Amino acid sequence: MSNLPRLALAAVITLLALVFLASVLFPPVGERDLAANEEPQYPLPANKGTSKELPGPLQMEDVFERVEVAVEPTFHNLHVTVFAGDGAALANAEVLVFQTDGIRKSPSVSAKTDLEGKLYVKWLPEGSYRIEARHELYFASTDSEFAIPGKTSAKVELALKLGAKLSGELRRSDDASFVHGVVRLLNEEEGLDYVLTADAHGNFHSETLVPGLWRVEWAKNINADAEPTLRFDAAMAPGNHRRLRFTLPAAGKEHEEQASVAEIFE
Repeated sequence: MSNLPRLALAAVITLLALVFLASVLFPPVGERDLAANEEPQYPLPANKGTSKELPGPLQMEDVFERVEVAVEPTFHNLHVTVFAGDGAALANAEVLVFQTDGIRKSPSVSAKTDLEGKLYVKWLPEGSYRIEARHELYFASTDSEFAIPGKTSAKVELALKLGAKLSGELRRSDDASFVHGVVRLLNEEEGLDYVLTADAHGNFHSETLVPGLWRVEWAKNINADAEPTLRFDAAMAPGNHRRLRFTLPAAGKEHEEQASVAEIFE
């Protein structure tokens, strides 16, 4: 019994020693925060697996991958104005915009101008373009190339030259249509000639023509001579659209009826 006090005293001393040792090795959380005087450095280095030493057993590690982000494409606006040679605005003109620095051959934009001859195109990617304008009775604009640099808008003005059109129909005397043969157009002064064929309904249409005197004739084929009665001299003024009808005898009546050409007034 005399050893009991000694053993109790030894146990108390041992316990106090352990508590002191634990307080040194593992300080309270509040004291740990006070001891961390070093300010964090931001942004963290761009290395996979960066870490920062913290006091105590709790450690934190930031792990991330470097990701290459593609440059976001920029988009821009295009202002197009189409007008005639006299300065009048051309409403309903067809505008085609082609991208020239890519492999795409179809137009990026196909739209028509408003009543003021204007077209506003939004969200056009940066790059090089070719633009063309078309309008009935006008010659298509010559190709116009332009570039849209970064964060800007482009303005393009296109002037169209007034021309003329010629169309018509191939009919027999009984009003049945026919599609064989060719229609030839010849402008001797300008040295121009065209060969037209009829569609499935016997109708033919010219492209935009230079104003002037045109000889129009129908022949059985491109090398055949036209009959005198199937020739017509058409004086085409700027803005004119003239229509002709070529009439051949009905089937079986070639020796009874005469072929002719006449202008159609509509």
